[in-house]
Amino acid sequence: MRMMIPSDSETHLMVRAFSTRFTANLAGLPIEDRRCFLPDEHRLWFYSAYSLSNCLSECRSKKIFQSCGCVPPHAPGESTWPICGLQQVECVRKYDEISEQITAVERDCNCLPPCTFHRYEFESDVSLIKGSNSTNEVRLNVYYDLAFTEELLLEVYETWLSFIGKCPRAYSINETTNKTSAPRIKVSFIYP
Repeated sequence: MRMMIPSDSETHLMVRAFSTRFTANLAGLPIEDRRCFLPDEHRLWFYSAYSLSNCLSECRSKKIFQSCGCVPPHAPGESTWPICGLQQVECVRKYDEISEQITAVERDCNCLPPCTFHRYEFESDVSLIKGSNSTNEVRLNVYYDLAFTEELLLEVYETWLSFIGKCPRAYSINETTNKTSAPRIKVSFIYP
């Protein structure tokens, strides 16, 4: 989050923290179904901690190196990869224009969000300091909204098979054709 704070002002910045974690049921699903990485499931070659943005950053560097033969300054890269100079700026710019139109999956990045992560929301209030004679003073007060973190739990309650199994009359499987058919149900409303 970026925020411009004017001089001669007092700002209150409230932070609300959210934590997301997963259960064993989610861990039992294949990656294609859960669409997130468990801790230590996907290692990065440059960054020590996995995050979606770190994964995409490494992927971008690798693709630029393959296309341009160099990596931009301050981008992740192997020690043997040269840093792009002014001659390669146009190549890097062309790659970035193309990659904005392509999703991470289509770029063969194999980047998914982590199953466990932290998210923060911010609210701010800015007011001018009364009686200030333009001292360029800035007061910044940062505090948590709550003394605890709200935790969101990623849980798989039922699969389709267990859901259908709990409703034996709702669907029947025709064994000869291997098709699922729903019985016809007549609904009547009786008014007093």
